[in-house]
Amino acid sequence: MFYQISTLLNILNKEQKIRFFILSILMIFSGLFEILSIISLVEFVGFLSNDSTEIGFGFFKQISELLDVDYEIFNLQKIAKFIILILIITAFFNLCSIYLTAKFSSTTGGELESSLFNYYLSRNYIYHLDVNSSKLLNNIFELIPRVSQFVIAPLMLILSKIIFLLPLLVGLAVYKTKITIISILIFLSLYLI
Repeated sequence: MFYQISTLLNILNKEQKIRFFILSILMIFSGLFEILSIISLVEFVGFLSNDSTEIGFGFFKQISELLDVDYEIFNLQKIAKFIILILIITAFFNLCSIYLTAKFSSTTGGELESSLFNYYLSRNYIYHLDVNSSKLLNNIFELIPRVSQFVIAPLMLILSKIIFLLPLLVGLAVYKTKITIISILIFLSLYLI
């Protein structure tokens, strides 16, 4: 995977690399908001299933201390609105990430087609006599779109899921170490079978 990313970065020009890194930053924000929404939902469901009338969320208490807001003014309705806001922001970042990933892969594929076409045009006449023109056209109009659709787009999707998964696993390992290790071992053993 890292070899494919380094190979992709080697064939991209400077403008494409900048778009790739901006997209990576958006993926990081998307992953962080996904984790934030999971944490807030878990704590909210934990509170709703608890018989206590006191709102004792650790996560929301930390946010209120961070924002220097009196924790006592939070009630169930405000916390629910906050969670809905987090979910909306998470959905927005996910939609932007998916759209920009698709746009990046198709734009990059088009630019690679154009640069390959210009490369073929700049070759001398003898080169064109030696190489079959259908092979050149196949390279431009068949192989580059395949690379765009079946290499760049899935690679970007895998990268976004890894950016989401690594902080989630670290957070779970900090929160419940034994359960996280057992879960990882079960999933890895099922994957290897």
